[in-house]
Parts: sequence; C-alpha cells; structure tokens
Amino acid sequence: MRVPSFYALSTYSLDKNTHPLSPVLGTVFGAIHCVGWFYTFPTYTEARFWCVCSLTLLVTTVPALCSILVGILSACEDTDDYGLYMALIIATITVYFLVRLALLVEAVISLRALPTKACANVE
Repeated sequence: MRVPSFYALSTYSLDKNTHPLSPVLGTVFGAIHCVGWFYTFPTYTEARFWCVCSLTLLVTTVPALCSILVGILSACEDTDDYGLYMALIIATITVYFLVRLALLVEAVISLRALPTKACANVE
C-alpha cells in the first residue's frame, strides 16, 4: 500500500467530541497558572506581568469554547460570517500561544533571583 507524497488526514474523520476538549484544557492550564499570583517575584512589575498573562491564558480560550459549544462554525459555514468566526479563533489561538511563550520566558528570567535556600543541599 502506497501513501501519496502530499497526503493529509481528512478533518471530517476526526471525532467531533475532541474539539471542545482543547479549549477546556487550555482554560484549566490558565487556571493552574493563576496559582502563581501568590509566589514571590524579583520585582513588582514581573509579579503583575505574571498575573496579567495568567489571566489572559484563562480568558482567551472562552471565545473558542463558546463558538465550538454553540456550534457557530458548523451552523454558518456557508454564510459570510464564517470568515469572521475563523479569524476570531485564529486570533485567540495566536494570543494564547504568545502569552504561553511570555510566561515561559518570565519563569526562566525569574530563576536569576532565587532565594539562598534554593541552593542548599538536600540531605
């Protein structure tokens, strides 16, 4: 059996129950990052930056979740609003990943000011 060089899996064959799961997991991921609000950061600005980014992670998945659960994309696939909804979801995904990248950079930058007990040997 030979597979064509530019073969792509048809999206129609995917299970429709997995699509709402992605925004839900993204929301849970954002909620977990909200726990970091109570951590100590080297500066006040970095602490506020963490709060804004974690809240953005939590909020950006809501439009995608609502549009999928309500079925907007499947209901208006043939209408003029389809492009608007797709643009909304693409913008949401872009913002979500940029904020995740910013949180990763902030976590690495925060390693520069570890407390002295963090370097102690564990016995």
